[in-house]
Amino acid sequence: MLDFSRYIPGPYASSLLAENGAEIIQVELDSSSMKKSLQTAHLEDLESVDKVLNRGKKRVSLDLRSEEGIREAIELAEKSDVIIESFRPGVMAHFGLDYESIRKINEQVVYCSLSGYGQNGEYARFGSHDLNYMALSGVLSQMKISDKVPVLPSVTIADYFGGSYASVQILAALVERSRTGQGKYLDIALLDGVHSIMGIHEHIASQQGKHDGISLLNGNVISYQIYETKDGRHVALAAIEEKFWRNFCEGIGKIDLINSHMTAANEENEAYIEMIALFKNREMTQWAEFGRKVDCCLTPILYPGEQF
Repeated sequence: MLDFSRYIPGPYASSLLAENGAEIIQVELDSSSMKKSLQTAHLEDLESVDKVLNRGKKRVSLDLRSEEGIREAIELAEKSDVIIESFRPGVMAHFGLDYESIRKINEQVVYCSLSGYGQNGEYARFGSHDLNYMALSGVLSQMKISDKVPVLPSVTIADYFGGSYASVQILAALVERSRTGQGKYLDIALLDGVHSIMGIHEHIASQQGKHDGISLLNGNVISYQIYETKDGRHVALAAIEEKFWRNFCEGIGKIDLINSHMTAANEENEAYIEMIALFKNREMTQWAEFGRKVDCCLTPILYPGEQF
């Protein structure tokens, strides 16, 4: 597989394939514009991205502004089963490395163009990043500390989901090729990928006029909720089923809360107020231990590097 992609989505897609045995050649573009963008970014963070997403891959440095660089890229493309790129539409055609050009010398190639909005349409060349795709897909509206204030997650969900979607489509195209002998062009948009997880939300919005998805899973009930602990940390309780809720109540010695299983998580509900106070009586590690011993779907909310 020949990987011309940059940043997170494409390298993540190829890293998933690499972890399952694919041979990946990561193309490092030797261009002044790329070097300039790297120098103005947070270099330590970029090094982490590179170490994680490009581990186990072979590397080759090419200058696509030169005839030699183009020639080397074409030679690699001619022998590749899969090619993935993540430039704006038209860039690979400018270098003579687009699908139509490559399939003339490698008709069985599976060629994946991974972009924000696809290769055609009004927004095809519109500059955007993960935060924009999450915003337009509706995903960002579901991450909020109140009804009006979305939060900015540090995990680039659209990037990773798009990369996962691309890897699945590449594998599907390879299976199809094994039957037909034909290569394939994949036009994958990050916005489409992340929007695909909003199907249930869209249906509920159209049928019920609600914009926050499944009621039991959106923080509206006390048994599926995030609670703060004594030390200012947080735990996640997901005792939707009655058996798990009963186990929790019995384990903590609060039998009186059993009938409050599906009651509202608001300040008008005395059971919810009691739950808030209850969790603030113990530190996170104590609740983690409780969750290990009592089968009630209770886990600590961990930071990177911590273990349960």
